[in-house]
Amino acid sequence: MKKQLALFALLALIAGAHAQTYDATADFSIASNPNGVWTYGFSTTLGGALTLFDQAVIGATPTWRHSVVQNLGTPSIYRNDMGIPVNGIAVGGLALHPGPAELAVLRFTAPAAASYSISTQFLDGDFGQTGATILHNGVTLFSNPATSGNPSFNSSVALLAGDTLDIVV
Repeated sequence: MKKQLALFALLALIAGAHAQTYDATADFSIASNPNGVWTYGFSTTLGGALTLFDQAVIGATPTWRHSVVQNLGTPSIYRNDMGIPVNGIAVGGLALHPGPAELAVLRFTAPAAASYSISTQFLDGDFGQTGATILHNGVTLFSNPATSGNPSFNSSVALLAGDTLDIVV
């Protein structure tokens, strides 16, 4: 069975086949973390331990960040609900913002074993650069250094229940 994994974000868009759709933007909530199949956090190394964001900030850009590890509100993940583009983030876009020494991570945890059709689109952020990596259980599926150009990744990936896909910025 194919599952559909959708991550509509400034930095990633994951979409797929027919059975079920997982949409990180539509599913984004500051009510809980983890939030269903989605987990929001940061890591100090690529593929390193994930520290959950534990502070929800309610507002026109609902945001997850950490209550202790932060510098000017980063690392963080937020959705632009302002009605106008903010820092290069389109209206409704989901943004991952790294910190000075931390990587922002959006994690998808597969709820069932299936072939997931993945399509990502990374868009330049507020500094005009896109550096992003997609990891499957800590192993790199896709990597783009911090250069402009709006890279994309499209593939089908077999995931077991509990496998993780990390979008890392």
